[in-house]
Formats: sequence, structure tokens, C-alpha cells
Amino acid sequence: VGDYGSLGDNEHPAGNVTGAWETPATLNDTWGFKTDDHNWKSLEYLLYLLVNCASKGVNYLLNVGPTAEGVIPQPSVDVLKQVGEWLDRNGEAIYGTVAGPFLTDPDWGRATAKGNTRYLLLKEWPTTDLSIYGLKNRVTEALILGKPDATVELSQAGDLLSLRLPVDAPEEIVSVIALTLD
Repeated sequence: VGDYGSLGDNEHPAGNVTGAWETPATLNDTWGFKTDDHNWKSLEYLLYLLVNCASKGVNYLLNVGPTAEGVIPQPSVDVLKQVGEWLDRNGEAIYGTVAGPFLTDPDWGRATAKGNTRYLLLKEWPTTDLSIYGLKNRVTEALILGKPDATVELSQAGDLLSLRLPVDAPEEIVSVIALTLD
């Protein structure tokens, strides 16, 4: 009973959820400031949790514990700046999206959706063509967020989409491809 549900601290949702849900997360191991807690989460961990939550339809609530003087610890400032920079380039794949179309997590990463766009959030950049199975709509365009001038060749036969991507990943951790559907 309530207006939303909350998963546990840093809990990754196992599958797509319905309704309003959130995952609360800390940047280290404590909810408030603790002088001896220096177990800061990495940018990689925070981005993976953000991407996983978004792909399941879950809001990501990030906790920052200031000192008694109201100062945000520098490791928090640093990693939040890095997350913000990633969102500047790739935020359209997160903000205002809903859970992706896949019922199970693909090996290549996660997906979100907004209108007639599907976002593929790749944890690892493929060394060969990326094959996506199960899309019923025709893909009219494929773009790489953060590298809009890059060429993505696509071919589609039935529910199999093949993408030929540039050799180099645009992002070090999670790269995003935006697919426009008919």
C-alpha cells in the first residue's frame, strides 16, 4: 500500500516491473556521512545500476551523505560529475524512458524505450556485427549517442536486426545506440 514501491539498498531489479518503483543507492556503504567509510562505488558500478534500473522501469534514487558541515565528500562530487557527464551525452536513453522491450537481459547490455525509439545500452562494444533478435518493427535509423556523426550500417530480415558499428566504442563503460522504429 502506498504511492510507490522501493527495492532494497543498491538492489538490482531482476526483471521488468510495473507501477512506480525505485532502487535507493548509496555512494559508499552508509546512508549518512561516516568518517571511516571510504568504500566508494565506482563509476562503472553506478552506471551499470542506473542502466539496469532504467531498463526495468525502476527509478534510481542516489543518496549523498554530507558531512555535519553540509559538505559533500570529494569522492562523491567526483563520481557524480562523471555520471553527469555521461548523462549529458547519453541521457535521452534514461530520462523519460520506460522499460525495454526484452523480457530477459541480453548478453550485450540493456534496453530502454521512449516513443518510437529503442535505446540499446551496450556494456561491451562488439568486435563483430551486433545482432538483435525479436524486433517486430522495421528500424529506419540507427545512431550512436555521443557520436552522432558515426555511421551505423543496418540490415533487417524478419525479426533479426544486424548492426555494423564503428570499431571504437564512443564510451569507456556504457555506449548507447538509438534505434528509430517505423
